Amino acid sequence: MSTYTVPVTEAKNRLTQLLRNIGQMWDRYIITKNGRNEAVILSYEEYESWLETLNLSEEEKEAILEGRKVAEKGGGIALEEML
Repeated sequence: MSTYTVPVTEAKNRLTQLLRNIGQMWDRYIITKNGRNEAVILSYEEYESWLETLNLSEEEKEAILEGRKVAEKGGGIALEEML
């Protein structure tokens, strides 16, 4: 698995080859436009994995925020009580 940077014009001209490399070798491509990073092409499986990770992180963030609300209201259990 490697990550390559490719200008958008080259990516358009080589799209079939890029897709083959993504599917067979799990390569990633950063697509640039006028020298600036604009997009990333990666396998659908890797994309799904990232979405799953982001969703888990969102759930964890919500749990932390909920815990803070409970603690601000004086709820919860003190660490000393747990030990």
